[in-house]
Amino acid sequence: MMPQPFNGLQTRHVLSVALVTALLLVLCSRSDVTAWAPVAQAASITTGEPALDGPLAVSASETVGATAAARTEARQRPLFNLQQLRAIWVDAFNPGIKTPREVDQLIERMHAARVNAIFAQVRKRGDAYFNRSIEPRADDLNEAPGNYDPLAYLIEKAHAATPPIEVHAWLNALPVAKASEPPTDTLHVYSAHGTNAPGADNWLSKNVYGALASDNLYFLDPGHPQADQYTSDVIVNLVKNYDVD
Repeated sequence: MMPQPFNGLQTRHVLSVALVTALLLVLCSRSDVTAWAPVAQAASITTGEPALDGPLAVSASETVGATAAARTEARQRPLFNLQQLRAIWVDAFNPGIKTPREVDQLIERMHAARVNAIFAQVRKRGDAYFNRSIEPRADDLNEAPGNYDPLAYLIEKAHAATPPIEVHAWLNALPVAKASEPPTDTLHVYSAHGTNAPGADNWLSKNVYGALASDNLYFLDPGHPQADQYTSDVIVNLVKNYDVD
């Protein structure tokens, strides 16, 4: 059987392989090309040198025969100088910042984990885990002293830590109440603008079926101008009164 001639695709494939091979031969023949190898990021057990904070690169010859001083110098030449955000989220539905002891334990654990930022939930459903708020204090802060301000104490401890830890405030913007357990506090936004509020004073959103409750929750309507302004006021008030990051 006669061999089949190359088609266009086969020809391009052969040319590509030949080009790559030629390029590799040229690179290997150059004396100024250095082979690169990553440096291990674990701390040295024998020298006690600190662990690396980022990806580094040194030449293969240095890696093989380097002294401790050379390795230390190599670690000071990062390939990329990127600041890492190592953060955790602390939700308000579980222990985390509800007492001074919880905050102290949180900061200790974050340092052990080398975390440098905390995203703390300070609003669940129209309530506040910070005292200087236009909304009522969260119900589950009853075990804490009356003057205890969770967000303020968290910021104080986190910023004073060594190294300091950033604190970012997390707020649930639209959920304001559980349908099965509506809030009774007269200062709560639901009391004035919930299911019993008439006309435009009702700030609640409806789902696709026309019901006010979805998954046992009431939500503020982001399309309602007054509800939108109220939500903005809550956030701006927090930013003005707390040194959040």
